[in-house]
Amino acid sequence: MGKKIRTVAIALLCLILIGALGPAQAAEKPIKIGVVFIMSGPMGGYGKHGRQAVEMALDEINAQGGVLGRKVVALFEDDKLKADEGIRIVKKFINEDLVDFIIGPTSSGVALALADVVQEHKKILVLTQSAANSLTDDKFNPYLFSTLSNAMMHSRAGAYFLADKPYKRWM
Repeated sequence: MGKKIRTVAIALLCLILIGALGPAQAAEKPIKIGVVFIMSGPMGGYGKHGRQAVEMALDEINAQGGVLGRKVVALFEDDKLKADEGIRIVKKFINEDLVDFIIGPTSSGVALALADVVQEHKKILVLTQSAANSLTDDKFNPYLFSTLSNAMMHSRAGAYFLADKPYKRWM
């Protein structure tokens, strides 16, 4: 991950945490983030690298005194690229682990299932890799935040880029 992207990600995470938690909780227990990624099987590399990025960000944040003096910790779980497993994990994060925020998942299919859960429990989910259009349309709710553009934005940008290029056959 480039230094500029990592710095922006850390700044965004800090702003979200500060805005949501406020100064009243500054000297209390650590801030808990539940992280749900695919970390096994053929697609596991996405989650493994995502975990490394989160760990690097938390090392930097905590080395600078945390957020408002509070240490930030992360709990990591593998959703196995299954929506029902993602739902189970997120409900555990919310009801048992008492996380303050959730980040992930890798899959749009899992994210679509989690959108209703986080809305029901009024818990913020920061989408890190999921790009389904419906996450910013039909399934969008006040508890979803995305760190990247959706699939339609990617497609449209590619189409505009290629629109004035000459057509070439690659065969």
